[in-house]
This record gives sequence, C-alpha cells and structure tokens, in this order.
Amino acid sequence: MVFLGLVNKIVCGDALEILKRMPPEFVDMAMTSPPYWGLRNYGKDTCKIWDGGLECKHEWVESDVNYSQPHHGIGSKTMETPCVTKEALNKPNPKSAFCNKCGAWYGQLGLEPLPDMYVKHLLQIFRELKRTLKPTGSFYLNMGDTYAGSRCGSHDYRTDKCKNFTGREQYDNKYNKPAPQATASIPRKSLCMIPERVALAMISDGWILRNKIIWHKPNPMPASVKDRLSNTWEYLFHFVKRQKYYYNLDAIREPYAKPTNRWGGEKLKATGKSTWDKGTGQNTYRNRNMRPNPNGKNPGDVFKITTKAFPEAHFAVYPEKLCEAPIKVGCPECVCKKCGQPKRQILKTKPNPNAFNIRVRDVKAGRIKFEDRKASEAEVKQYQEKKYQSRPMEVVIAKGCKCNSGFKLGIALDPFCGAGTTCLVAKKLGRGFIGIDIRETYCRMARERLAKEY
Repeated sequence: MVFLGLVNKIVCGDALEILKRMPPEFVDMAMTSPPYWGLRNYGKDTCKIWDGGLECKHEWVESDVNYSQPHHGIGSKTMETPCVTKEALNKPNPKSAFCNKCGAWYGQLGLEPLPDMYVKHLLQIFRELKRTLKPTGSFYLNMGDTYAGSRCGSHDYRTDKCKNFTGREQYDNKYNKPAPQATASIPRKSLCMIPERVALAMISDGWILRNKIIWHKPNPMPASVKDRLSNTWEYLFHFVKRQKYYYNLDAIREPYAKPTNRWGGEKLKATGKSTWDKGTGQNTYRNRNMRPNPNGKNPGDVFKITTKAFPEAHFAVYPEKLCEAPIKVGCPECVCKKCGQPKRQILKTKPNPNAFNIRVRDVKAGRIKFEDRKASEAEVKQYQEKKYQSRPMEVVIAKGCKCNSGFKLGIALDPFCGAGTTCLVAKKLGRGFIGIDIRETYCRMARERLAKEY
C-alpha cells in the first residue's frame, strides 16, 4: 500500500486533500485541535478554495458579509451579501473572496465570515477522517469557543458600507488578528457556541458522541474582562463510528482513595435501613457484578491538566499530558498485519477470599437477625464455602483474530498536527503516527521535536 511509507511521518499539505488519498479504515484513532473560528490569521499559504463548482473559471471578489441583512446561503442569488469592496480579481485575494459565478469561497479554515461555513468545512474534513478510521477507532476533538466582538471572534470594526479601515483594524492587521463580524443571530459579546455547533453537526453526520470531556486548566490565560468570569476549560469530544469499538479503560484507571468493602467482606452488615434487598444490597450488587474493579476506578470526564509553554510554536499547542489518556485508551499497541484487529489482551486478577455467599455465611455466624433473611436448613446443609469464592476475573479488551500474520503498531492520526504534540506522545507510548499540517514551518518544527525522541 503506497501510504504505508508515510506512517511515522509528518506530511505537509492540505488535510482534506491528503485524507482523500488515504486508504479506508487505515488508522486506529485520531486526535486533533483544528484552527478555532476567528482566532488567528495563519498566513496566505494556508488559504484554499472551498465549495463552488469544480470546472468554474472563478471570478473573485474580495468580500465582507453585511450581517444586518438576511442570509440565504453563500452563493445564492437571493443573498444580499457579500458586500463588494473591490473589483473582480483574476486570482484569489490573499484575505478572503467569493466567486461571482459559483459562490466558492477562498480563504483560511477558521476565518470564514459565517460560523455555519466554518462548521461545514470542518465536516468535510472529518467526513474523510471518518472514512480512514477503522470501525473500532475513536476520534478525540479538542475545541475552544470564542466571543463575538472580542477580536478573538467575530466583530468587524468597519461600517456596514465597508468603508476604509479604522485604526483598530490596522492594529489587528499588525498583530495578525482576524476581523470577522458579529451576526444578526449572535450578538456582540456573546459566546458563539462553536464547539456545540460542531458536535451537533457531527452527530447529524453519523458520528456517535461518547463523551464531552472537560479539559480544566489550573493555569489559564489571564483575562482583563470585568463583566464575566475568565475561561478555565475547553472541550475534548470523544467520537466513534460504531457502538462497539476498542476501549482499554484499564490503561488509565486510577487508584481508589479509600478501601471499598461495601460489596462484600467481613465488614458488611445488614442495618435494615436500606429500602431494597432487606437492608444489605449485597445480592443485588453481586448479581449485577458491580463490585469495584481491582485495577482502579474510572477517572471520569474532567482532566485537570496545566498548559505548557512551547516558545517555538504558535500559542495553540496543547500539553502532552492531554494526549496521553486518549491514546492509551483508544489506540491499541499492536494490531494484526493482515486484518488490522487489535491484539488480544486478557487481564486476570486474583480471587477475592472474602467474596463468599454472604447470606448463608452471615446466617451461620448469627449476624443476620431478620427471620425472612435466614437461610433454610437445606441451604445451610448444602453450603460449601469454596463453591462461592469469586472466580479470577478475565477482562477481554479486544477479541483479536486468528490470522497468525504477526502484528504492527497501532496508528494515531492528527490532521492538524501543528507542532506535533499528538505524534510525539504516540511515539513515546509505542504507537505509530501520521501528522498532517498545511504550514511547512510547523511541519519542520514537529519533525525536529520527534527527532529528539529516540
């Protein structure tokens, strides 16, 4: 397969086009953080043509959207935008332009004039990512929100008639700040709810959303605002293709804070205060197999992780620790070379010597006082303590296969790899990786980071 030569490599190019060339069901998991909407201008070399006719000889018009008018869709004849500010161009404008003929848009992902356009473009990319993801794979998406009119979002300081730039816009151009407008449906100073818009659109597109993980930042970026609370967290969405997928929860379990003997053992006593199971709840928990996992507790959906400065990269670099749990839990260490199924893994635990038939044993010891809870003479006579010892627990992480064709590393994909954090963590954890980024500067930076990790 031609693309196999690019495993464990950083690929420079447009994510959508590269994903289209990748074979189906090729990667085991994906994790990324795309450009946030309206946050930053990444330069002319990241601009491309979106939507429109493939055979159209585009006539570009630099445009700004006048949100005081109703919208009927980009390129629609009934749409009262864009507001033309210059004559038609023979080639795309470095900032943003629409085609007069087919309605195509030329610009950067993240600098679309409308949030719906941004969501639409992300879905085009994630649809191709879904095709390359194995049926057992997971996709983790990190996204932050933005405020309308905050200069980190969608307010335009130009007039409705698109007159000359103001001094504030010259300031923003100097410091590489974008300036999309606030819309009629998103008033100035309001959160735009971009992560929620993307998540809902992906669910409608067939993805299954399993978790909304909160990335809590104990050291958030300082904010000078005085009329709201500062932002201290971001979303990390967990999407899957199918209801059954690879998930190694035991790889990230945490130790229990206190011993748990509620589900059996010498300390269990029937108080009679419980409204179910005559005071103990033991039989219900035992029959439903709800004892605590001996490997530790489920860590929950809040990750408390400090941000890490990386002066060589852009400010959007997320910390390595944020990638560790998703890769450990979602990307198998080894997969079959022939069928791609994860290697079979079985975790065994020692039997619990206290997990006996509590009802009969407590009756024999006189600890259960209620008449209707006493075992019959036949039950006591037939009781054998060894019979009720818990069996060794077997947790099958993956069914595996019978190909006998050997194994290779599982592959983690990041279509917006930036400085290569996802790929770096995958390499440290013994997984394969593929990183994609449109900027050669970031690709070079990622390659240098990976080269230092032997």
